[in-house]
Amino acid sequence: MKIDIDEFANETSTFEPLPAGWYPVRVTDVEKTLSSKGDDIEIVHFTTENGRRLRHYIATYLERSDPKKFETVEKIAGQIGKACGLTGQVETKDFIGRSLEVRVEIDGSYNKVKSFRRSVQSPPQATNSAPKGAAPWAQ
Repeated sequence: MKIDIDEFANETSTFEPLPAGWYPVRVTDVEKTLSSKGDDIEIVHFTTENGRRLRHYIATYLERSDPKKFETVEKIAGQIGKACGLTGQVETKDFIGRSLEVRVEIDGSYNKVKSFRRSVQSPPQATNSAPKGAAPWAQ
């Protein structure tokens, strides 16, 4: 693809980092990939209520290199899983579709996800859509 950089000389980015604070998010994806150094990583993708996308990197390659560093990796994944409301043995892919809150800090001109907690908003309640007088199991 060829582009003329001069056409964009007066263009400025409209990206503004989110102010530091807690944000309700949903996990939209967990991507297994390689870092720029060729190390295994997982990227947890979050989306805020107004559509802003955030991500957090989990350096899964550390689990093979150093048991003490792996404790940190496992702790971060555990914090995300706990904040998602999960218990027991899970995989990071089980985070997808779950809601939680993330603490965002500003790192230069970017946002950095620093902490995780359960969402303080209550989940939507199931509604009874069965007509009155329907069988008890349908109500």
